Amino acid sequence: MDFTGERYVPNLDSPEISYEHWHRYLYATQFAEGKVVLDIACGEGYGSDLLAKNAKKVTGVDISEETISHAKKTYKKDNLEFLIGSVADVPIDGKGIFDLIVSFETIEHVCEEDQKKFMKEVKRLLKPNGVFICSTPDKKAYSDLSEYKNEFHVKEFYKEEYEDFLKGYFKNVDVFGQKIWTASYIWEKGIKNLKFREFGLEYGNGKFAPADGEKDFLYLVAVCSENEVGGESSILTDLSGTILRGKDELISGLDKHAKNLEAVIVDKDKHAKNLEAVIVDKDKHAKNLEAVIVDKDKHAKNLEAVIVDKDKHAKNLEAVIVDKDKHSKVLEKLIEDKDKCAKDLEIEIENYKNHIEKLEKLLNDNFKEQSQKLQGLQDRVCVISKKLDSVNNLKIVRFLKKVKLIKLY
Repeated sequence: MDFTGERYVPNLDSPEISYEHWHRYLYATQFAEGKVVLDIACGEGYGSDLLAKNAKKVTGVDISEETISHAKKTYKKDNLEFLIGSVADVPIDGKGIFDLIVSFETIEHVCEEDQKKFMKEVKRLLKPNGVFICSTPDKKAYSDLSEYKNEFHVKEFYKEEYEDFLKGYFKNVDVFGQKIWTASYIWEKGIKNLKFREFGLEYGNGKFAPADGEKDFLYLVAVCSENEVGGESSILTDLSGTILRGKDELISGLDKHAKNLEAVIVDKDKHAKNLEAVIVDKDKHAKNLEAVIVDKDKHAKNLEAVIVDKDKHAKNLEAVIVDKDKHSKVLEKLIEDKDKCAKDLEIEIENYKNHIEKLEKLLNDNFKEQSQKLQGLQDRVCVISKKLDSVNNLKIVRFLKKVKLIKLY
């Protein structure tokens, strides 16, 4: 399974989180030997599997179907089973079944109403002389001081609030603190479950010195029962030295990084010297540019003088333009008068055209009349001509006759 932040998984590459989760289940093993155990919100199942090594029977319950499916496939023992269910409604019938009930980092994930239902389910399933072990973050250290908000937490507890809440259901409630501390061991080899005397050491004012101050805690582990339980403090030792090994690896990595940085610094020094040479060249170039700027300033002043002359010329041109504007207005007035005269002439020409048309019409009418009269005269002339021809012909005949007669004589 992948780690989502809601449920711990053993393959998580985080020693601190692993210490916290495993230590709680290891602490609970002292109460589980030969007992019937219920693990509520068992998660991935690693803790239920640990308790089942010495317990008579262990039942793990979790609300996630995927998680329970994973647990069934991963952890298989004759005395171990996994069920799907919620803390407010554990899917187990009956009463007083379990000697030990554990639920670690669970109660803060549900609302106040479900927290109360959760405790009623614990009381229903726990034997009268049974033990209930329940852990939760201390809100002051976990959230307030760190200014951290866990998105999966619904209702967290302060230490006194947590203790009072549990005492509402159990006569005896012992609240232990849990937190990861660095430590040094002195122990007799081969002997387990040793009793230790604890010493304190504190760093301050630039040095270490013995100290008797109270250790603050991050998590609250409560052991609850109607009877005296007598749970003891415990220590979890990472025999693989993961954090220290990680620190050594980190220091080794930092040493390598430091050497790399030293090499980088040497290169940077060389680069800096090259840059200094570049800067010298740039300074020379800057001085040349300054000389160019002086020339440009002189040229600019000359251009300014030219601009002054251009301004004067422009003013003269503006005066010429003013005169041209006045002349243009005079021409515009003259054109206006010419346009008016032209319009008058056009009207007069139009009148002449109309008069000519009337004269042409009158002339045409008169021409027709005279033509008709001329035609009449021409006709009369023709008639007269014909009569004259006849008379002339008669005269000729008579003349000829006379001539002929003369000849006869």
